[in-house]
Amino acid sequence: MDRFIFNLTKLLLYILSILTIILAITVFVLSILTARRTTINNHEKYAPKKSTIINDFYFLISICIGGSISIICISLYGINAVYFESKIFLIIHGLLLLLTYSCSLLIGSVIFFDERQIGAPASLFFKAHYDYALLTYSHQSIHNKSLSYNDLYYYGNSSSIINITFDIILDRVHKRLHCCGLIGISDFAKLHIPIPPSCFNDNGTSYESSCLYKFRLESVYKAQIFAICIYIMGTLILVSFLIDLILLREFLQDQLIEHVIERLTNFSNIIEPMNETKSQQQYRTLKPQVQQYIIDYLLESTM
Repeated sequence: MDRFIFNLTKLLLYILSILTIILAITVFVLSILTARRTTINNHEKYAPKKSTIINDFYFLISICIGGSISIICISLYGINAVYFESKIFLIIHGLLLLLTYSCSLLIGSVIFFDERQIGAPASLFFKAHYDYALLTYSHQSIHNKSLSYNDLYYYGNSSSIINITFDIILDRVHKRLHCCGLIGISDFAKLHIPIPPSCFNDNGTSYESSCLYKFRLESVYKAQIFAICIYIMGTLILVSFLIDLILLREFLQDQLIEHVIERLTNFSNIIEPMNETKSQQQYRTLKPQVQQYIIDYLLESTM
């Protein structure tokens, strides 16, 4: 392989490793934000009941966090292996890349194709929060409009939830998802409270869609985008693995060439001081060895 092409291949692996690190950091941040939001939302007053679905959801988030950290470390290790042109490091890096690619393909497929892994826990969290907001809304004769959207999620360590209404929470959910009520507009009739203005569009027509159904669809859609990021990262890992094999093959070929040259040099040094008869005898003895080294080199170069 020409030295220019060899250096270009190394540069390509550097670029792929950096892109992989960027995607891994993106997955890590999104996973941390998701875990943090669900943990903060897990207040005893409106937390969903513990179940296998919730536990599996947290387990999947933990795998994404741990996997993204591992990918960052493996990519940095690969950059180091190529920089020092270490064959042992490249072999280890290739094995780690192959393992990481398999895991990313599995996790991405679970998130993308099995919507229950995301849709079911998202529905449980949303139902628990909406029910509590709706119940609190129904118990207030005067609704406080000064609350921010994050009031549902953030509280001080010493503060308690007293006389808090969630008008803005309900309004934003209705307007953003174009829905009304958890199951439908009948939710407000069952609680004998007036239908919020946010349940109507600009033409005065009420939204008929279920907010739970709309939120589930939105959660699955975002999860599929998240899975696509994992797929892209897996593709970069696979390409990096192939380039790793090319570089490893080149390093082994260089080592074999150096070994053959060294043996041929030693052979020349042996036969030079000898007279013609002894040279011929020595040549007949060493000729098969030299031929074998050359054959091995030719076979290696065609692999």
